[in-house]
Amino acid sequence: MGKNLPIYSVLVYSKNEIYSSLLSYRRSQLKCNDFESQITRFFDNQLKTQELDQFLIHVNQCKACKEELSIQYLVEVGIKRLEEGDNFDLNGELKWLLDQADRNVRIAGILKKAFVLLCVFLAVIIMIIIIMAVI
Repeated sequence: MGKNLPIYSVLVYSKNEIYSSLLSYRRSQLKCNDFESQITRFFDNQLKTQELDQFLIHVNQCKACKEELSIQYLVEVGIKRLEEGDNFDLNGELKWLLDQADRNVRIAGILKKAFVLLCVFLAVIIMIIIIMAVI
């Protein structure tokens, strides 16, 4: 999928493909070595929102790191599943995990913006109250 999405692409591509394309416009500040050192923290859900955002951008831009993530997921989760004898779809589960992380980053961004708007609203209300008290 190219970087320039035609309008009709919404009808053709999934939301994940479109979001991945949009992420490609942003540049990851994360280097491959740093990405690899964060994989275990990602699996343990220990990355902060900013770190998780950079992690997701990097995994969508770097095929080598995406492959490394898949391998480590296979090793960490796949072996446990084999021992338990459960049926599993590791690629589907990793995709779901990445989708959930992406969702969490977007929700955190929305909440941050809502908090800022609430603070501005309260500041305006306080200013109005002060002005009304002075008048």
